[in-house]
Amino acid sequence: MKTPAVRIAFLLFPFLCSSCSEEQKLDEFTYINTSHLEHLYEELIIGTDTLGAVWIYCDAPDYQVVTDDDEGFTCVDDVARALVFYCRSYNKNATQEKHEKINQMLAFLRHMQGYNNYFYNFMFPNEAINTLHPNSVAGKNFWSWRACWALSEVCLTTDPDLESLRSLAAASLEMLIPKIIAIADEYPGVESFDGVQIPALAAHYGSDQLALMTVVLSNYYSYVGANEILNTIEKMGEILTGTRITDTIAERFAFLSWKNTWHAWGNAQSYALLCAGEVTGRGDFNEAAIEEITNFYPYILDAGLTGFSAKKENGILSTFDQRYYPQIAYALRPMVFAAVKAWEITGESRFAEIAADAGSWYLGNNPAGKAMYDTLTGRCFDGIDGPASVNYNSGAESTIEALLALQCIESAEVPFQKLRNKTGD
Repeated sequence: MKTPAVRIAFLLFPFLCSSCSEEQKLDEFTYINTSHLEHLYEELIIGTDTLGAVWIYCDAPDYQVVTDDDEGFTCVDDVARALVFYCRSYNKNATQEKHEKINQMLAFLRHMQGYNNYFYNFMFPNEAINTLHPNSVAGKNFWSWRACWALSEVCLTTDPDLESLRSLAAASLEMLIPKIIAIADEYPGVESFDGVQIPALAAHYGSDQLALMTVVLSNYYSYVGANEILNTIEKMGEILTGTRITDTIAERFAFLSWKNTWHAWGNAQSYALLCAGEVTGRGDFNEAAIEEITNFYPYILDAGLTGFSAKKENGILSTFDQRYYPQIAYALRPMVFAAVKAWEITGESRFAEIAADAGSWYLGNNPAGKAMYDTLTGRCFDGIDGPASVNYNSGAESTIEALLALQCIESAEVPFQKLRNKTGD
């Protein structure tokens, strides 16, 4: 029988200026304000363990927790996002508070790891793990890969004080690395959708999921090094490049997300290929990613496109079912990651410009003309539903994706300066 759990909630929210952010320094400008993320954060004491959780939903106007009866109040998806943010923040500026959050959120992920080594996603307010919801089953699903991403980011921390946490993260990750390696060999060959051929593995898992797996493997290879992992990264990179569609007339290149569709959210294929190219030395991976970032990202940002489907008839590629809303933070962050990575690899200012363009969406360069990320409170609103329709709720995904994007830009001098130039800061 489980020991009754005690919840320690942080309900006092500091409605102050960005100076309350733990990232803020008096002599250093930053967009980062962690106040709302800290408001969403909650500690749970289960047995002898302290777990760090993050509220999934937080609705306007009072911005208190909202529990979904079918899902729960917190999830692996969002705790993993927050853990990535704090690991990267700790690498820049180590504090005891961040150390504790990394420790406690890592404990949450390990608590949610199932008997089969995959992760359940949701937890109910009574601290029971939701094992029945389709988006919570422990299996080959996005939340498992996102948990692995967070674990791999813990492994990439460098402070000696985190050595024990790196060992714990690696132990959890090592349980799934062989399964990811095995996935790379599933579903050989190609499949066709409306005349568009893509690798069968991408058709079954989605290249968005394969991209996240590739990032995990690339991070983990940087931590331990192993030829088997390197070989799998190459396989994944080749599959991702096989999802590319080319419009030779418009000279646009894009990696499809699933079957013959592309969607902006989770569009991490280029970032994954750049990570894969970095550890494998495969220049073709870098070139394919740079083609998409150069030719497709500016088009998407200008058009405000969030999704479409593709078909090929008589050798001619065309798109249909174009979608423009909703626009969400999770759609822009992967582009920021890829563009900043491209700038780091090449030093070319055009990629810094693309990163700044994508990042400026959070600060008002969007169809609503509204700053979706509020530097005074640290909230990022949940989306733009139409040209003048903003969803003012501010849950974990939106807030953390915004923080991750801005954190990434601020880690790179030229993209950061270009963003400041665009916003007049």
